[in-house]
Amino acid sequence: MILQTIRRLRPRLLRSQAGTAMVEFALTAPAFLFMFMGIVELGRYSTYAVLAQASARSGANFGSYNLMTAADVNDINSWATGDAQYLPSPSVTYQHLCSVNGVLPPVACTWNTTAPPTNTVYYIKVTVSGKYAPWVSYPGIPNSVTVSGSDYLRVQQQ
Repeated sequence: MILQTIRRLRPRLLRSQAGTAMVEFALTAPAFLFMFMGIVELGRYSTYAVLAQASARSGANFGSYNLMTAADVNDINSWATGDAQYLPSPSVTYQHLCSVNGVLPPVACTWNTTAPPTNTVYYIKVTVSGKYAPWVSYPGIPNSVTVSGSDYLRVQQQ
């Protein structure tokens, strides 16, 4: 009796398209969701990278006014962290650089805060870094990544 029912309904079941869209959606939805989350995570990482770079630029911009502002560590730090307020656990480092006779890139040196020696140009380099943590743990991707941005500018009034 069951076999007769199956034989009788078999041609109709093979031609039926009912539920096909639901099965296709169930098969493709996880892949699209995974791609969407990846795009969102990439956007968040890019935002934090731009934020770190802009914060470093802000700190270097403040420090580049003159020799006194370049030596003012507290204000450089506050300018950089003020722009990095949405960057998780930001840290700011700075470095004094010198270029002799216009040789680039500048190298680390000790500053004379009154006036630089002849043919020496002072630069300030500020680096801002923070931690980026994805919303979802992905296999093969670390749970936290350091995002950093740095900038160096010439001290304007020497």
